[in-house]
Amino acid sequence: MSFAARLGAELEQFKQDGVYKRLNYLEAPQGARTNMQGRGNVVILSSNNYLGLCNEPEVVAAGKRALDQFGAGTGSVRFICGTFTIHRELEQALARFVGCESSLTYVSCWNANEGLVATLLGEQDIVISDQLNHASIIDAIRLAIRDKYRVATTVGYGPRYLHSTGQLHKGGPNTGVFLQLVGDDPDDLPIPGEKFTFGVLKQAQALGDFQALRNHGRRVLRVQARDVAQGLARIGQSIGAPVNVG
Repeated sequence: MSFAARLGAELEQFKQDGVYKRLNYLEAPQGARTNMQGRGNVVILSSNNYLGLCNEPEVVAAGKRALDQFGAGTGSVRFICGTFTIHRELEQALARFVGCESSLTYVSCWNANEGLVATLLGEQDIVISDQLNHASIIDAIRLAIRDKYRVATTVGYGPRYLHSTGQLHKGGPNTGVFLQLVGDDPDDLPIPGEKFTFGVLKQAQALGDFQALRNHGRRVLRVQARDVAQGLARIGQSIGAPVNVG
């Protein structure tokens, strides 16, 4: 199968599975309500426009003044082509607002998390990340490991774990190392109409993921912790890096 044919088949499978991403095109400024091409007037519940500043007249006017004075951008990253004085003023104002020595602005929180984690973490650090953390934080941890040790990385939790590693254990060389951390649920709930609980279902999924990797001869380590906090602390102690879990 050619490369193009394989990509076409994968895209078609995405569509059948309902996970193919399609862009929604806005015909008006972002807001609680806006006009979307092909859908008319819609309510937006997924935007990060928490303060409603995307179409605030004073913000729009300030943007126009900045375009007239500074143009449409530096043409490259700030460390290569320079930083506008207006950006320096913004960062100084933010630092005063939160009471710190200085600040650094990014184009998105995703970029900020990716830059921060890799800068702060060292070889002796252990990261404990809650499963409800934003994807950018989890991705930043993964990238920090990748860049430090020059190895490909992937991370997932729950049903995402096997999905993330699926293509890795189906074929190719046995170059991956997988770590599965499983914790007991202190408060388990029954599943309506079933004889087992949500906790049992989760454990079964985790065990199935583990066995799938083993069946394909992959190097995988499974750690079961009755108390997650204490379990992570003991793991840290065993490798010479004590962990404080709040």
